[in-house]
Amino acid sequence: MKTFCKSLFQNRFGKITYFSWEWGLMRLFFAFVVWHAAFPATVKTFFADSDGSKFALTDIREEIDREKANGLAHWFDLEWMGRLPVETGLHFVFVALLIFYLSGKLPLIATGLLLLLYSLIGAIESSPAKDHHATQIVGMVLLGQFLWFAFEAVRKKWFPKIGGPDRPTGAIFFSQQLIAAAYTVSAISKWVNSGGGLIPGANWVSQVPNIAVQFLKNRQQSYFDNLETIPPNSLNEKFTQFVIENPTLAMVAFAPAFFLEFFAILAVWNRRISLLYGTALIAMHLGIAAIMRLPFVYFEAVCLIFLVNVPFWVWWLFEGRKQGAKIDS
Repeated sequence: MKTFCKSLFQNRFGKITYFSWEWGLMRLFFAFVVWHAAFPATVKTFFADSDGSKFALTDIREEIDREKANGLAHWFDLEWMGRLPVETGLHFVFVALLIFYLSGKLPLIATGLLLLLYSLIGAIESSPAKDHHATQIVGMVLLGQFLWFAFEAVRKKWFPKIGGPDRPTGAIFFSQQLIAAAYTVSAISKWVNSGGGLIPGANWVSQVPNIAVQFLKNRQQSYFDNLETIPPNSLNEKFTQFVIENPTLAMVAFAPAFFLEFFAILAVWNRRISLLYGTALIAMHLGIAAIMRLPFVYFEAVCLIFLVNVPFWVWWLFEGRKQGAKIDS
């Protein structure tokens, strides 16, 4: 514990060197996350159907209301992606790209095409009439990795004398920065939409007591969407009552969540802070899921993979520490 706490706040931003095996494991875990985020129905039927009789490569909508859609799905006709045999072909193309991604071969092309396909699938799945950003973070990480490999290619070709991190370190560092950016943008949007102000988040925190209405809407939505009745004295109901009866305490309780998002770039400060910050972000999402029944499993997954980085800490605890390895070397 003493070794862990030593130099806890030491600035190692952009100076950490990651092992190639860390990057390999992160790619492995993240590849499954990418597939699950792009084709969740395929994953569910595969694991739910032991004999495979109901397994089918059909995940993408073939009809949407383009007037209600946002982004790419509004401006371009993407419905062809959900029609056979194109949809089946997209699954196999996606698998091939993930294999290239896992192998480490042609990373610029693999991440670029994965990002393109993921964005198109996300546009047709997430935009029409059911707007949400639960899968956005996966695309952000793909974007970060693509930007790193593009930068690496340009640097090697045009600026060979300029130094920089190796491939695993750069890919992980860029992924972490895009994760942090996603949270910071979320906090800034809360700041702006709550009325702005000189002090970031002050207006948002002052409006926290109004969140009781949102809690109530979440409880009623579960019934009207799925005829699912949330039992009395549920966590949702208790928190709703708590916010109504204790508005000041509610502001104190919820304020840290805003600043956790706003200062998310600190998650890249050093390995120790990444571990603690990633754990805090996951805890925040689990709390939201428990209270509001709004799961953000992909946010939790990327935080676990790229910030908490369990394999490294297992290695350091059982091997690295004995070898005298520095945590933030």
